[in-house]
Amino acid sequence: MQKIECQTLGTVSGTGTAALLDDDSNVWLYNGKYTVDKCLPNFPEQVAVIALRRGETGSVGKDLILDDFYDAVVEVKDDEDSETKQDS
Repeated sequence: MQKIECQTLGTVSGTGTAALLDDDSNVWLYNGKYTVDKCLPNFPEQVAVIALRRGETGSVGKDLILDDFYDAVVEVKDDEDSETKQDS
């Protein structure tokens, strides 16, 4: 399982799927284990996928190909202190 240290950008509107930014400036989508809202359909739990690689931009009409899934433990950095929190 791959460890990804990241910051939370927000969620995909109306879902429990998180948008994350890693240290290499890649944007990831991630379905956590205990989300309040339903995650994106046909997107497995506790799996991450790179939605936009460093330097790529998104737009309303852009199709994202989400086919390179990673089993992942996502650790979210806390801006207020240097400790990390793990979603497990």
